[in-house]
Amino acid sequence: MNRSHTAHRRPGVPRRLAGTVLVLLSFSALVTGCSGGQDEAGDDPAATASPAASASASPADPQPGPDPGETGGPAGGPAFEPASSGPPEVDRGEGSSLRQESVDPVTFADEATWSDGLSATTGGFARGTITATGVGAVTGADYVAIDVDVKNLSDEEIPLDSVVATLLVGDEALPAAPAYDVEAAADLSGTLAPGDTATGTYVFQVGQDIGAATFYLDVDGDHAVATFSGSFE
Repeated sequence: MNRSHTAHRRPGVPRRLAGTVLVLLSFSALVTGCSGGQDEAGDDPAATASPAASASASPADPQPGPDPGETGGPAGGPAFEPASSGPPEVDRGEGSSLRQESVDPVTFADEATWSDGLSATTGGFARGTITATGVGAVTGADYVAIDVDVKNLSDEEIPLDSVVATLLVGDEALPAAPAYDVEAAADLSGTLAPGDTATGTYVFQVGQDIGAATFYLDVDGDHAVATFSGSFE
């Protein structure tokens, strides 16, 4: 048994020194292997991308809008690209283009009255900043909230479930994106009986530097689109 133990030792080399030599040889092989792997990776173009180049890439803008010096526009970017000037076209099905009840354009301070007795006024114009962080929220964007009172002095019930409100802002009259993640937001809804009044609050992403706009209120397919314009003050 003693012969089997001494057969693996080199003559004249102590046991402790032999172990040290083996450790050094193993470490040298490990370093050589690592160096070889780096050389191979260096031949791969994908592996030689500069870390500085990747880190310098600009992050996505969380609040897109006009850059300094550009024409003012809606915070968060336009809600859509308008096909033409004036109120946006709303597809309400066949026959809705008749819109028998007419209304004259007014300022924000005046009352819009349709030919059948329905009327609407705007006000409030509360300013704020979006703090919500949910999906779709443009956190940090400024907004304006517009109160809309609709009074029915006609002889018929008026449905309010399909009201469409649009706000155009800036020199290019771009549609401001609506904001629904603000506590004040509340669309007009339900059915408005003769003699009753309904109130809704429409919130749009509008920068603090924008103080005037044009607001369109499209009630239904029977009433022409009401136009309000002027200052928010």
